[in-house]
Amino acid sequence: MTESEIVELKKQIALLKKGNEVLNKKLKASEGLKTHFISNIMNEIYNPFTSILMMSENIINLDKEKLDQAYAMANLIHSEAAKLDFHLKNIFAAAMIEAGLDDVDCKSTDIQKLLDSVIRTFASSLKNKNIKIENTSINRNLAEVNTDKNKISLIFSNLISNAIKFSNDSGIIEVEIKEDNSNLTFTIKDSGPGITDNHKDEIFDRFERLDDTINSITGGNGLGLSIVKAYVELLNGTIEIKNTKGTKITIVIPVCTAEEADDDLFDDEELF
Repeated sequence: MTESEIVELKKQIALLKKGNEVLNKKLKASEGLKTHFISNIMNEIYNPFTSILMMSENIINLDKEKLDQAYAMANLIHSEAAKLDFHLKNIFAAAMIEAGLDDVDCKSTDIQKLLDSVIRTFASSLKNKNIKIENTSINRNLAEVNTDKNKISLIFSNLISNAIKFSNDSGIIEVEIKEDNSNLTFTIKDSGPGITDNHKDEIFDRFERLDDTINSITGGNGLGLSIVKAYVELLNGTIEIKNTKGTKITIVIPVCTAEEADDDLFDDEELF
């Protein structure tokens, strides 16, 4: 082996060593993110569950004449149960997506009614931050459309939850929904700090943390927007993010054809 070959070999070894060090750092960072993710998941379940147990016990121990206190506690229990339900739906959805077991189930859906119903489930969170949701939809009487109701509902829920999380107190969240050219378009704009261009793709990574400080203050397990992305892709839709005064997210999802809806109904019947 010549001297020049030895020098070249040393360079290659040095490059391999450096590459190995970089890879090890990335693996350690990935493990750290996954540990943080699991910790957040546990908190998202344990915290509301603990609150429900404690408040239920308080109601049981209340004097009979303290009906107002019981009513207030019942409202809190309902709020915590709704949070738990939301987080469990996200966990189950993520598991189904990961396993490749999620299919599109098209059914006739009243989209405006569905959106209003989802917004109501966040009444407590909105009240806590004194945030208002303004529905700026021009047409509030949309005809029913064929789509996957459960997936659209969870998409709405996660986008609204995210908007509340990052909006300033006493802020306004604008939502708009419309159906045209066989597409369903949903837009949501929050009053938060916005997202930098180089972070727009990263927010859909379930293990990514753009800001540890914000994450620790607002909570969240990182599943929500990754599920939104997976569901939108499953429904052959698109996502667009814009920075205005806050963050504006627009999703466009093709409406299922009548044939697709009929096929889904037929498949359901075949199961029985």
